This record gives sequence, C-alpha cells and structure tokens, in this order.
Amino acid sequence: HWSAQLPALDPGAAWQARVAALRGPVPEPLAALGLLAAQAARGSAAGIAHSLCRLHALEVAEPQIVEALSYVIWPKGVNAFVEACDIWHGLMRSGAVTPGPLFAVWRDMPGLGAYDPAGGRRVAGFTREERDGA
Repeated sequence: HWSAQLPALDPGAAWQARVAALRGPVPEPLAALGLLAAQAARGSAAGIAHSLCRLHALEVAEPQIVEALSYVIWPKGVNAFVEACDIWHGLMRSGAVTPGPLFAVWRDMPGLGAYDPAGGRRVAGFTREERDGA
C-alpha cells in the first residue's frame, strides 16, 4: 500500500487542504455537500464516509445532506442513493457521527441499510469492497 511510502501523510488533512485551496469563494458547507454528491456518484464508500463525517463536523443540517445525496438518483439511479444512505446509517450506528433527534430515530431502526442482513438481500450487486474498487 502506498501509505508506507508516505508515513507522515494525513490523507484527510491533505484532502481538506486541497479542497480549501480549490473551492475559492464557495462556502465550505456548500462545497462539502457537492463533494458528497460527487463521491456518492463515484460509489466511493471511503469518500462518502469522509464527506459525511466532514458535514457533521461542519454541523450541516441533515435534511441538506439528504438533498445532496438525492442528486445522484437521476444520473446514477436509486441504488447509488440507497448505498450512500447505508454508509451514513452505518456511521450513525457506529457512533462515528452523531445524528440529530429526527435522524436518531432512523439510526435506531434495524434493517434499513442497502444490505439487510436479516433478509439476506442486497439492493445492488456490490459489496462495500466492490464499491471502493478494493
């Protein structure tokens, strides 16, 4: 893995520095919402997770996050939206992000992810590893 070649590199911090340099006058929360939609369209689980954590750190309202994710439905289909929501649901359930009261209700509902282990069904034919190209 390339990380052994750059042991002092913090990829998250490096990413944020490049985004800050490139976004110009665009407000950071708006740029972060756009990046979330782009990562969801790419199907990058790591990119989606990073973007969601950043949006929560910026205290962006969760309805705005859902709206940004919804923009992938037209070009990529509903599966891309559901899979991104599954990643978000997982972040909430793991404690990586803390949802507000309305979204805490969703966090606490079982079986609402793109993959429902209880039913053994997946919405799309991709595992998390396949989405990230691993």
